[in-house]
Amino acid sequence: MKFLLLSLAFSCALSSAGLAEFPVLPTGADIAPIVKLVVRSDRGEQLTELERDQVAVMVAYLKGFTDGLHPMQVLFPQGPVSIPNSVTIGQFAQILDVYIDKNPDCLKDPTSLVLFNCACLAYKNPNFMPALMPRRVEMPELKPKP
Repeated sequence: MKFLLLSLAFSCALSSAGLAEFPVLPTGADIAPIVKLVVRSDRGEQLTELERDQVAVMVAYLKGFTDGLHPMQVLFPQGPVSIPNSVTIGQFAQILDVYIDKNPDCLKDPTSLVLFNCACLAYKNPNFMPALMPRRVEMPELKPKP
């Protein structure tokens, strides 16, 4: 029941934040203007109520992303990313804003890939060892039976 109520509250927040039309798999183009709002908010600029709602949703998304990277850093110390615990969401949003501006080709990529590539460039792990990372498993081609 709690999950249902939380889901309902989150979908209401998205709807009131003007993100109800947000695609299921957002791209860099979908988040770029909202990242700019986060940067403006972090600088203390005045935002409209709708913009504040959009910032709140994006900050939660960025917080979830950066928090999700910390276990990966523990499990794979030779992984590609090493974000210090001292990095704030505002700092990450500023770096993400610059990354999106300098890499317009990322606008078509899924948001998670944009964030991960940005984190890999901005917080490159000096101990990165690709050979120690888990390999991607290729799935065999499945053909329907005749």
